[in-house]
Order: sequence, then structure tokens, then C-alpha cells
Amino acid sequence: MQSREKCLNILQNSNQIVIFKFFIVERGKDKRQKRTVAIKVEPEHHGELDNAPNDPRRLVIEQQVLLTLRKKPNIPMIYASGKTEKNCPYIVMQILGKNLTTLRKERTEPKFTLSTAFRIGQQGSRKSMEQYNSSNN
Repeated sequence: MQSREKCLNILQNSNQIVIFKFFIVERGKDKRQKRTVAIKVEPEHHGELDNAPNDPRRLVIEQQVLLTLRKKPNIPMIYASGKTEKNCPYIVMQILGKNLTTLRKERTEPKFTLSTAFRIGQQGSRKSMEQYNSSNN
């Protein structure tokens, strides 16, 4: 993993992909490698979690899972990680394709149909089970 200073020198923020309660995902550009990346940042928490200003556990756990599953199909590569100037954890990773929010916004209806939501869950579950079974053999 690269240090925060090196990471900030080679990354250029493009635009926000999606905002969730526990993290923000932005599209960025790795100027050195000339590739588009996803930058996932945990926002500042103000005493909401265990009376700590930032609770980095969520992103740390996600990073550990991604590192454990690296080089498996459908798992993004982690290019860098660290903390921002405000001590917010971040991960810079590969973009695999369109996210569900983008796909949903491309529809004329604002929501996925029930059958589409079911298929998304089914495909994700099936892929997860395939990965689990192949790693335990």
C-alpha cells in the first residue's frame, strides 16, 4: 500500500459516485498509471460510534476482506489505503463496472423491479458461495 502523501500526489478526484451513511465513493484518476479508480472514504463521525471521533473499523474490515479475496473474480484490486488529513480512513480500488445506484438511475422507473432486485441478490449469493466453496477445497 502506498503512503497517503504518495497517494495524494498521483490521484485526481473526478466526481462523486455515491454517498452512503457510512462512506462516500468517488471516481478518481490515477495520473501515474492512467487508470480510473474508486476512492472510498469514511466520513467524519462525531462521537456517534463508541464515543470516538472516527471509527475506522468498517473500512478496515472491508479492506481485510478484499485483501483475503484478492485475485478472485469480481473482487476489486486495492491500489492504496490510508487516512486523510482529517484522519478519515480511505481505500483506493479498481472499478469493476457500473454500480447499482448508476444502473438504477439509468432506468425510467426510480426503483428496480422486485424480480430484478431478487436476481441481483441471487447472483451475488451464488458468486459468493462459489468463491467460498472453491477456497475451501
